[in-house]
Amino acid sequence: MTDDDLHRLVDAVTKLPAKDAEQLAAATRSGARALRALRSRSGGPLRDACSIILSMLENTTATEICGVVRGAVAASRQNPARMDLVWTGPDVPGSISRLTSEVVADLVDQARSEILLISYAMHNEPTLAAAIARAVARKVFVQVLCERSADNPGFRGNSVPFPHLKIRRLCWPAEQRPPGASMHAKALVIDRTIALIGSANITGTAMLRNIECGILTDDAQIAAEIAESVDSLSTRKILREFTS
Repeated sequence: MTDDDLHRLVDAVTKLPAKDAEQLAAATRSGARALRALRSRSGGPLRDACSIILSMLENTTATEICGVVRGAVAASRQNPARMDLVWTGPDVPGSISRLTSEVVADLVDQARSEILLISYAMHNEPTLAAAIARAVARKVFVQVLCERSADNPGFRGNSVPFPHLKIRRLCWPAEQRPPGASMHAKALVIDRTIALIGSANITGTAMLRNIECGILTDDAQIAAEIAESVDSLSTRKILREFTS
């Protein structure tokens, strides 16, 4: 096991929720076949960690690798996740919060593998559109979940967000929701390890002028569970892909 291998594995494992790290350790103990199976049904950091271990198994025993995985998990638990306030609106004296518009674009630019953007209203705000275009150019998988007037007669926003970009667009079809329900969640998940959850829609008004409040966290378990919830709803066809 080289130092580079060790650093790559520790970096990958510390980004995983505890339950994913346990799955990874169990698959490693079982061998390459179990790791390939776990990789095939996983995404983001867990998939990457499986690939790292599979390459290491050529020169390192499963027992040694399991020790590294468990050590990295134990170390990460000693460093609690950060929570930061993200704010839009009038200045608050003494506040150390960050503006929503700055945080959203910055997070999108950090993405290495996956972006999930959820918003009731999603306008083609130029700064964010440019950041998403850069992510697409980096081969980052981008998917958005938003409301549509076709599914909610009371909704008056744009129905096709970022229409010129090659991204995956999801909606909650009218036939899959209770009468009068809205797709009202607002969240941004980056690489299933960082999440911004708050009140702001993805519009210029919400990100620059309204009073809006959100929480930015690097708790990978929270981030992964948001993404996994969308995955589950999509697999069950409760959420569906659309192009227009």
